[in-house]
Amino acid sequence: MFSVKKDLNWFVNNLKNELGSRLTSVFIYGSCAGCGQPLVNVDMMVIVDELCAEDICKCSRYVNQWVKNPNPVPVFMDKDEWLSSADVYPMEYIDIKESHKIVYGLDLISQVEVKNSDLRLQCEHTVKNILMRYRKFYALNPKNTLLAKSFVPAIKDVIAVLKSILRLKNIPVPQNSAELLELAFRIGVEGIDVFGKLLSFKEKKCKIVDVRSTANDFLNALTKLLKYTNDMEN
Repeated sequence: MFSVKKDLNWFVNNLKNELGSRLTSVFIYGSCAGCGQPLVNVDMMVIVDELCAEDICKCSRYVNQWVKNPNPVPVFMDKDEWLSSADVYPMEYIDIKESHKIVYGLDLISQVEVKNSDLRLQCEHTVKNILMRYRKFYALNPKNTLLAKSFVPAIKDVIAVLKSILRLKNIPVPQNSAELLELAFRIGVEGIDVFGKLLSFKEKKCKIVDVRSTANDFLNALTKLLKYTNDMEN
């Protein structure tokens, strides 16, 4: 019978056998790492001292078994890389800091600091990337079926940005999506209606009847969100 906890122990033990004392830390993060949350679809970070390509090769067979269960591919990072990357991935790091569980080794999470200036910059960068990417996609794929498929990954990134905006405003981030959107609306984020519609579509709670009109509203909302994140600098 499938057991994530049993497989997690199996995976970590094999990492220890292959990497020895250089295996510095293994932790899971995301909603599954929260207190009382079931271990399902587990995101994992593997920190190795002086990580090299051969280490990845040695661990590949265990990674392939791990993802069959299914789970996302674990992220492998060098120890120094982990400690020096909070300025590059502040949105991801702050998510990890807020919800994680050390499975093996040292607590390297408390040793990194996420600066608000880095977090705001990544918010702006992420929204700009979504907007540029979506404009290109819209120009090449005006058909409704293709547009509808593109909503899911785009709104996932938008939700991550909204969470980070709340953190920059020192507002606790709720687990409930509807409450998240309500808080974003209260602090002046425009386009909440279309974000909510696309989030419901992502969660398979509704269908998008007029895809092209929704795409237009989404692009307009992204433009306003970009201005919002840019204005937070001032």
